[in-house]
Amino acid sequence: MLRVAMREIDITPAPASHRCAVYDTSGPYSDPARHRHRAGLPALRAAWIAAHGDVERYEAAPCS
Repeated sequence: MLRVAMREIDITPAPASHRCAVYDTSGPYSDPARHRHRAGLPALRAAWIAAHGDVERYEAAPCS
């Protein structure tokens, strides 16, 4: 058996019975209950990059 990620999209304005099932390629990162989009990715290589000594750190503006 092959399982693929699917999700349903409500087509508005219509009753709940009008939904469109689509193939979901976005993975678990599109589920707000499992992932905080605004948190960003972990800085796994921050120490390695800083050790090069040729970069300057700055605070980025928050995403809107």
